Amino acid sequence: KQLILRSRLQVYEELKKWKVPHANYVVVDHDTVKRGEHVFEEYYDYIVYDNIRLNKPFIEKPINADNHNNWIYYPKNTGGGCKKLFRKIKDRSSEYCPDIHQVRTNGTYIYEEFLSTFGTDIKVYTVGQMFAHAEARKSPALDGKVCRTSEGKEVRYAVILSEAEKIIAYRIVEAFQQTVCGFDILRTANGPFVCDVNGWSFVKGNIKYYNDCAHILRAMFLAKLEEKYNIIPRDLADNWYSIENEEEVLRKTFRQPDDLHCSHHEELCSVIIVMRHGDRKPKQKMKFVTDKTLFLEYFNNDDSLYNLIDNKITHDGSTGLSTTGSGVASNSLGSTMHLNTSSAVYNYDILNKNGSNCTGLNNISLEKKIPCNDVEKQDESIKKQNTNSSNYNEQNSSPKKTNSQDDEERKRNLQKAYTKKQIKFKSPEELQDLFLRNNIILNEIEKEYKHLKEEILQIQNNYNEQVEKDSKNGDQTKDDNDLSELEAKRTEYEVMIENHKTLYKILERGDGFTGINRKIQLKPVDFEVINDKIIVTKILVVAKWGGELTRMGRRQSENLGKRFRATLYPGDSDGLLR
Repeated sequence: KQLILRSRLQVYEELKKWKVPHANYVVVDHDTVKRGEHVFEEYYDYIVYDNIRLNKPFIEKPINADNHNNWIYYPKNTGGGCKKLFRKIKDRSSEYCPDIHQVRTNGTYIYEEFLSTFGTDIKVYTVGQMFAHAEARKSPALDGKVCRTSEGKEVRYAVILSEAEKIIAYRIVEAFQQTVCGFDILRTANGPFVCDVNGWSFVKGNIKYYNDCAHILRAMFLAKLEEKYNIIPRDLADNWYSIENEEEVLRKTFRQPDDLHCSHHEELCSVIIVMRHGDRKPKQKMKFVTDKTLFLEYFNNDDSLYNLIDNKITHDGSTGLSTTGSGVASNSLGSTMHLNTSSAVYNYDILNKNGSNCTGLNNISLEKKIPCNDVEKQDESIKKQNTNSSNYNEQNSSPKKTNSQDDEERKRNLQKAYTKKQIKFKSPEELQDLFLRNNIILNEIEKEYKHLKEEILQIQNNYNEQVEKDSKNGDQTKDDNDLSELEAKRTEYEVMIENHKTLYKILERGDGFTGINRKIQLKPVDFEVINDKIIVTKILVVAKWGGELTRMGRRQSENLGKRFRATLYPGDSDGLLR
């Protein structure tokens, strides 16, 4: 059975045989994939092997159990990238690589789903089927920093195994025929899972474990000697550890059920602690509206457009467009589909033209609006063709007005529905793309601002020269409207530059999983309908950042955690655990 422990695949097969819970996994031999014997497809957020799909996050393990270079791959919505786990080197046990998202293809690997354990791993050490010592340590998948004691050993805390975990320990000892055996348990919301079986392994630096282990092994050796050579009297063996006397062992190990319900008996079921976070930097928020094309492309590219043609218009003018998650249907286009679809943009603007001849027109206009004079000519030709045109207009003015009101209402409903759409940026790749786009926009705005200042300076010089010239002639200089407009425009540019510079600083700071303390949202605030497609023309940029622990806050948190542990769980054999 020792050879089984050298292969992770054989270990998992043995666990499956003994019905020990473990993570779902798939084994990929990349050499056979290269020869075309199997099909392996890789995408950013998942892999597919022979039609078996495994979504990220997942962990990639070499089939050789002695190779501890396990890599965790994360999906894009949680930051992407890869975390490399390795044997402890000084104070590090893992390293995060944001640029790595493709799996290794140089051998045979096991890909198993990543199970969340809330930042801890359980190390279990058995001595026979009936004894198991368990310790919790910080998971290397958390931040990769190894916490060590003053003696230089990794910080671990004794924990109590649940009934299901004790059964797992019993089965592993039986399955692998390993009396002294170490294995790892992941405690998840769905119960315990075994992720690794190490074989012969001892607890380090725990006096109580040494005493218990010595007693159990001594009893085993004495029992074996008595069985084989019959040279040691049975009564010399420790009765507590006598394997034959099972009833006595059970009686002294477990209390009687009747005793558990005595009036004086109390049992601690749980410990609940409410703590406030340490000192941290204030959370900050910024909003600004922009119409820059590079930002609008997030909504207006082919992948993000909401095509309205799919929402076919029925004869009664209704449409099936609905907002995702809201459950509210919006009649967006109404009776406008009778217009020529090859024409320009549907603006849905209301014509407020004066004149009686303009009131009878359909109120929905095109991008190139029809002049009122042309409308009058059209109406005059209509009058010549139909002598009863006035009665015709009176009869049809009411339904046309209703149609315009319906179109206006549909426009409002469509705007309400679409403005609920938003794009959130959290992962490093998304924030990096936004960072590059913002830099391009900032450079363009600064160039335009520079030209604008030069233009204002030139107009001011011309204006001053004109003032001097008019003062000599005794004339009064007129106000320069162009200059005031340019000054207002310069103020707008200064605000834009300040907004994009602030966004630059937000996107530039930090690395890795920065979506925890940074979030950018893009929300559409205005749009047009062009060729039956919604085109966003303005968006609201919302940036949120801050809230990180300060140095003092980190010290406060660490000191509080240490004091909490030392108070409730003071030592190896005292406190709540024992």
